Amino acid sequence: EDYHEVLGGLYEAKKRKSTPQWTVPAEVWLMAMKPEYLSKPKEEKKGVGFEEEKLAAPKFRRMLQRMHLQLRRTKWVPLLAHKSQTCQLDKKNGKKGTGALRLIHMLCPYWRSYYRKKLKKGKEWSPPNYAHGTIKHRRREGAMIVTRITAWKLRKKKKSFNASSYDMSNAYCCSKHEEMEKHINGRVEEEDEEAFRQRRTLSVATINASDGEVEALLGSGGMQGCGNSPQEFMMT
Repeated sequence: EDYHEVLGGLYEAKKRKSTPQWTVPAEVWLMAMKPEYLSKPKEEKKGVGFEEEKLAAPKFRRMLQRMHLQLRRTKWVPLLAHKSQTCQLDKKNGKKGTGALRLIHMLCPYWRSYYRKKLKKGKEWSPPNYAHGTIKHRRREGAMIVTRITAWKLRKKKKSFNASSYDMSNAYCCSKHEEMEKHINGRVEEEDEEAFRQRRTLSVATINASDGEVEALLGSGGMQGCGNSPQEFMMT
């Protein structure tokens, strides 16, 4: 079941995304797990008794299935699943040092899909009414426009009001792990709670420093680039 969930998540994953040096893009995972993905015959052949040869990777598939079985037995997810590799982008803000750089995290698409599907499989969760910017197929710009129009109408009627907003792309890194655990444990299935605990407490970011690579343990919030992080922040 876990294997097929990850396979479905990889189908849904955004393509042509950069990955850490110890893994491969989602397209390569799909081709390895299901070789017929993106394969096109050079020429169409038809005829009585003709059967097109199907591609298969039974050994690789069985290896992954055995790995998921082992995860269920030991309740332990590989440490590489919680590790990200960072890229440093120049903000062009005129500052020097770390203030001039933005860290972008790259994650393994396989484990990103694994955790994404686990959270989706849990209890249904709806964002609070003030979080309309997180609703599927809506953009945060739309939420801002609605807020501004509402504020303008209230001002015209000489009514007092208060509005607040935050950028979830930065805010979700701030939640305490203890608070996240209290809210998320009730949402995911009981057998997956330990996997999510490891995702929070064992997440490591690999940073390229002047004297080599440095691994930093994330002390709060979720992993940047993980599709679950914004929703986990809203749950908390």
